[in-house]
Amino acid sequence: MNNSHPVDVHVGKRLRQHRMLLGLSLHTLAENIGVKYQQVQRYETGVNRISASRLFELARVLDVPVGYFFQGLTGEDSRASESGSEPGKNHTLQKFLKSRQYFELNRNFLQIRDAALRRSIINLVRSLASQNEGD
Repeated sequence: MNNSHPVDVHVGKRLRQHRMLLGLSLHTLAENIGVKYQQVQRYETGVNRISASRLFELARVLDVPVGYFFQGLTGEDSRASESGSEPGKNHTLQKFLKSRQYFELNRNFLQIRDAALRRSIINLVRSLASQNEGD
């Protein structure tokens, strides 16, 4: 039985999401913070709590503010049961944000240096989405 606190699970999910977005392996992140990769796995699943100093180090290595790990967390989430239900109003969006497609899309998009080209891609996606609304 997993007795992980919902806040620890949320922070772990945010850690995993950003690690994957950056394309970092468990091994690489673990090496950068001085732990074994299994420890990072335990952080990501919420099995082990992340200490304040370790969270600070993770934020530094991942180049995010410490508060990043708590974004999207509400008081309701911290009291949620462990029923496995996902907090949030838009289940489809939540599901997409956890998908491999989301990480792959973001990782590749961030590699495009030309701002005009990025803007063109956003406009293309917006156009395709609006065409799809008529279906």
